[in-house]
Amino acid sequence: MAIKNIDMVFVLDVTGNMGFFVDRFRRNLLPMLRQRLSERAETAKIRFRIITFRDYMSDGEEAIYRSRFYSMPEEEAELNRELQRVECYGGGDSPENGMEALYFALTSDFAAGEESRQYIFLFTNADAVEIGKRADCSGYPQDMPSEEEIAALWKSGKGLSKNGKKLVLVAPKETVYQKLFAGFDDVFFCPTNFSGLLDDLEFSPLLDKAIEEVM
Repeated sequence: MAIKNIDMVFVLDVTGNMGFFVDRFRRNLLPMLRQRLSERAETAKIRFRIITFRDYMSDGEEAIYRSRFYSMPEEEAELNRELQRVECYGGGDSPENGMEALYFALTSDFAAGEESRQYIFLFTNADAVEIGKRADCSGYPQDMPSEEEIAALWKSGKGLSKNGKKLVLVAPKETVYQKLFAGFDDVFFCPTNFSGLLDDLEFSPLLDKAIEEVM
């Protein structure tokens, strides 16, 4: 069965010490990924989306930013310009609102159908603050589901291809991310260091693991 659509959403921690990684992500990972996808599914429509997050307690309405989907390669330059405007600041060892950002990724306007593939990549060097703990902060979304409901949303595959979805979590061990999605066949957990720069993250093996299992 030929793949018609490939949608990828990248959920990025953009707190202070993630600046080095975001630059590597823009310069190295995105071009490498687009090339590999083009080689494996030459006629597929490829789209990338970016969601960035910090903490509602310190950043209010600016804690989470959601871009639209960009068609690749036609809108690659526009996506790069958007990434160049991303500023990494704040944060540290404290948990951030990554689970809320992941929820927004899960509810993206994905292309439907079994000829479609959906990927979500999350990159962070911190744990996630408990869902709802920032509910009194400016800009916090209304009716945010629980952490368990977010995990169930991924498992149910609503709006996602049954055998064509992959969630890649690059996060420290023993965080909410690892605990919630442990044992899911369509989730790949890649451990990283708390408050690290993710400078030891090798992109090539990560992409091989993520892509080849569903393409």
